[in-house]
Amino acid sequence: MEKFLHLLDSLRWQDVADIVLNSYILFRFYVLFRGTYVFRVKALDKARSAASRSPRRRASSASTEAGPEGFPRVSGAPLMA
Repeated sequence: MEKFLHLLDSLRWQDVADIVLNSYILFRFYVLFRGTYVFRVKALDKARSAASRSPRRRASSASTEAGPEGFPRVSGAPLMA
């Protein structure tokens, strides 16, 4: 706890301004790419990797079908909420 308090004590206002600026830039990139093809491909890739790590999914024989925009998907596994 003492190290954490020392870290807070050593922060300068420039460090806080840098964190705020970088957070704002990342937020603007998120807003820019939200709902676009790039964002959907990353979400699809994440859902596929999660489905492939599931031991229950690995044990069953899964059939594939055409998902949104022609991507193959495993039936019964939701891709995005």
